[in-house]
Amino acid sequence: MSYGFGSGMALAAHRQLRQSRSRVMNRYGMSALLWFALLFVPHAMYLLWQQPAWHTMFVVQEWSQIPPWVAGLYPMGIAALGVAGFAVTAHFIQQQRYGLAWLQFALSFVATFTICTYGWDGTGYQRFLYAGTGGEWAEGVSYPISAFFSGEVAATIAWILPAWLVPYPIVMTHWLRQDVGLGA
Repeated sequence: MSYGFGSGMALAAHRQLRQSRSRVMNRYGMSALLWFALLFVPHAMYLLWQQPAWHTMFVVQEWSQIPPWVAGLYPMGIAALGVAGFAVTAHFIQQQRYGLAWLQFALSFVATFTICTYGWDGTGYQRFLYAGTGGEWAEGVSYPISAFFSGEVAATIAWILPAWLVPYPIVMTHWLRQDVGLGA
């Protein structure tokens, strides 16, 4: 998902990036990095901390099952994938290969959607929309999908999502408007 968000930011700054000598070391690449570091990574870490079973699609049942090195590398991986999405898309933009630039964005979200709906074993949507705990998942406790939307995970997402999602289209719109001379 972070790869796709980084790619989307590069697409929003496509005209500016064509003029840049560097793919990432410019105003737009650094803004994307800041967005990941200050908004997206903290959100992901909070979800991992509060909902480790759900955030890992029930690979682990509780926080204590996550090796410390994984917890340490996870935020760097999120930021690195976001910057990679930005850099690869910027590369294609600078090479005027716009179809490949758009594919970076589109395919990353197709991959995310596939994982959330199918997963690796056909239970992706059940894992994604599971209302119970990691222990309950491991025991085979069943909940209706509707229970997810009134559960703890959905409540956490409802208040934390706007913290990073609202600034994203604002930044992109700003870059697009700046791009066509409608305002800075």
